[in-house]
Amino acid sequence: MVLSITLPSLPKDWDNDKSYVLIDKITGIEEQNVQPVGESLFGYIRRKKHNRTYSEDQQIESVLKETVEETDDIESEEESEILYTLDPKNWKEQDHYLVLGLSNLRYKATEEQVKKAYRKKVLKHHPDKKASAGNTNDDNFFKCIQKAWEVLSDPIRRRQFDSVDPTFDEYVPDKCDPEDFYEEFGSVFENNARFSTITPVPSLGDENTPRQEVEEFYRFWYNFDSWRSFEYKDEEEKEGFENRMDKRYYDKKNKAARAKLKKEDNQRITKLVDNASKSDPRLKKFKNDDRLAKEAKKKEREEAKRLAEEEERKKEEAKRLEEEKQKEKERELLNKEKKKRDQQKKLIKKEKKNVRNLLKESNYVMGDKEPTIDEIDTQITKIERVMDNMSLEDLTDFSKQFEEKIKTNVKQASDYLDELYNVEVEKEKQKLKEMAQKEQKIKEENKKKTKKLPWSAKETATLINAIKLYPGGATNRWEKIAAYVNDHGGEDDEDEKTRKKRLRRPEDVIKMAREIQKSGSTDSIEEINRIKLQSINNRANSIEIKDAPTQRYDSPISSIPSSGKSSPSNTPNTAKAPPLPWTAEQQKLLEGALRQYPAAKFKANPAERWELIAKAVGRTKRDVKLRVKELAEMVKRKKQ
Repeated sequence: MVLSITLPSLPKDWDNDKSYVLIDKITGIEEQNVQPVGESLFGYIRRKKHNRTYSEDQQIESVLKETVEETDDIESEEESEILYTLDPKNWKEQDHYLVLGLSNLRYKATEEQVKKAYRKKVLKHHPDKKASAGNTNDDNFFKCIQKAWEVLSDPIRRRQFDSVDPTFDEYVPDKCDPEDFYEEFGSVFENNARFSTITPVPSLGDENTPRQEVEEFYRFWYNFDSWRSFEYKDEEEKEGFENRMDKRYYDKKNKAARAKLKKEDNQRITKLVDNASKSDPRLKKFKNDDRLAKEAKKKEREEAKRLAEEEERKKEEAKRLEEEKQKEKERELLNKEKKKRDQQKKLIKKEKKNVRNLLKESNYVMGDKEPTIDEIDTQITKIERVMDNMSLEDLTDFSKQFEEKIKTNVKQASDYLDELYNVEVEKEKQKLKEMAQKEQKIKEENKKKTKKLPWSAKETATLINAIKLYPGGATNRWEKIAAYVNDHGGEDDEDEKTRKKRLRRPEDVIKMAREIQKSGSTDSIEEINRIKLQSINNRANSIEIKDAPTQRYDSPISSIPSSGKSSPSNTPNTAKAPPLPWTAEQQKLLEGALRQYPAAKFKANPAERWELIAKAVGRTKRDVKLRVKELAEMVKRKKQ
């Protein structure tokens, strides 16, 4: 609304620099008589009669003096006799909308409608008007009207009253039939929508509502933000409590009560949404559609997987057929090669037989001399050694030359055979030498890698104590002794690096124990430590190592004879030292040498075979024979 108002002009003596305006001079005080008549007297009497303050009386009188025509569309409600019995002291328990005649509109009533309803009630129930009409009843109902106006005219207090509206129905429907869902739940959601801080509030909709709007509706209500605060139900402070502690007590009590009511209201809304979602036919339809879509996708994936698997099977089948063809070709080629090798073997066998016959017919190239059995075996061994690694062509050539030399000169044929045999022996020796050099190189490298510190005096003394601590017959005796030496044999200021270099294996401990047992003299101990082990020297000869160390299949220790005094002849000075344990590397060399030098080739000279094997392994013939015997016994025991 725009108002056109013309302001009067400023007076001539107006000065903008002055901060005050001089209107008139104050006159002197005059004493006059005033008669008790007039409007002011009536106002004073009225305030005393109705026990009002000046501001309350002015407010009521201003409403009564207004002559505005009531042209609103508020329907007049009949006033129940119960309203006249209301006690203004219990104003919190009254229905303010019912008192002002707005029970039909309630929270929907506008501020203007509340104001007009209040005016009507004031005009109708004003005490002065009742008194002029001869109605001398008390004005309790008028005071109730005043309280209703005080609450509903203030937006904050009105909202607090609306939070606990006595006519609000907090009913939450349970599950219902699909055909009754919209009628049953629609009004309940609409009734609760008034408390939402967010507007507009989405409606429940109907069966034609799009899925997006339905999901948005439930998302909104599951995150519903209500402005209900329940302050209206706060307990008022009673008279006589002027203490701050009493005020804090009531504040704390009211705050807890409001929080409890707020929590219950939130749980009620959640229950309402849960019940609606369980009964909503649209959600059931959406779930069914999702299930069908999921099943369709699953079937589509399964079909795609089946087609892929079928394609893969076809590829694999084609690959398999191709591989079978390739294998068939390879088999044919292998069969041809095998036939060729078999044929060559037959020819080689035949050629060897011819050579043997030549040797036999030539009296083993011994001339006119009658050969002994040993000489025959020697000649056969030579001819077999020469023919061992020959190919068919070399064997044929050798057979021709050997036959020609026999026909020409038997002595020349014998020299020719000896020459070829010596060449083969030299080759074998060179090969063994290379193997020995390789083995020695490997040993040196391993020795460099696993270089141990020499035995200190403390370690030796610790070893002697450990041997006494774990006598013969103890389980895993040498492993325990090695662990004891590693734990207690180091120096006090030993670092981690030195400790790792000093660590002793059971094999090292056994070896050192044998040295102590075998020496029996002061010299070997003095080599260890001449000064610190002088006292141990006298006890070293009495140490008894009664049992063999724990054996393992990968590196078994051959039977170690006891160093104890079980017999008069078994003294430290005369007892033989037991053989060293076999390492895994020596075991592999032994197995390779046994395959390389089979017994069938050395029937004439088995001693030569054991010498070659011992050289290849790097052990004595006695150690090799004992080891082979042990392996044979272990295999025999396993078979049993």
